[in-house]
Amino acid sequence: MNSQNTSDISQNLKSDSPVFIYILGLAMNLLLVSLYALVSLYLLVAWLQFFKQGKGMTLQQKFLSLLTIGIATLFWPLILPVAYVSLLNATVSQS
Repeated sequence: MNSQNTSDISQNLKSDSPVFIYILGLAMNLLLVSLYALVSLYLLVAWLQFFKQGKGMTLQQKFLSLLTIGIATLFWPLILPVAYVSLLNATVSQS
């Protein structure tokens, strides 16, 4: 590379340039999508382990349980806080 190309690249990657902001936005999106995917995978594995422990369920109950696990895995950012608040309320009411 010559010095002209190096100076062009450094000017394009200044913190107020549109290229830098675009790259930063892509990196943040990748981080959020990765976090979502990792937590979803963790929850899916944990919930499937609980599902395997259930015995004596009919075929319809198994289907509905797997459907619930699938929906909860997709929408965990909404479901987990609601479940946590209801768990806190149950704990407080027992005290």
